[in-house]
Amino acid sequence: MPVPIRVLLPGDQEVVAHLWAKRQVRDGWLYEVGLPAYRNGPGDAMEPAEYRVWVRAPDHVQPG
Repeated sequence: MPVPIRVLLPGDQEVVAHLWAKRQVRDGWLYEVGLPAYRNGPGDAMEPAEYRVWVRAPDHVQPG
């Protein structure tokens, strides 16, 4: 089950995402987060989606 986490975006924006995994690397931690997004659905419909990306912690994430 994913954990809510705040992701810090450029321009001092924040978005609540899902934390899926953590990976320790030589110089710190990387977090795999699922950012909210939308995609084209059937016909002209838009449906919720998720875009997963690895970000450096704690530089770009804070507890949800």
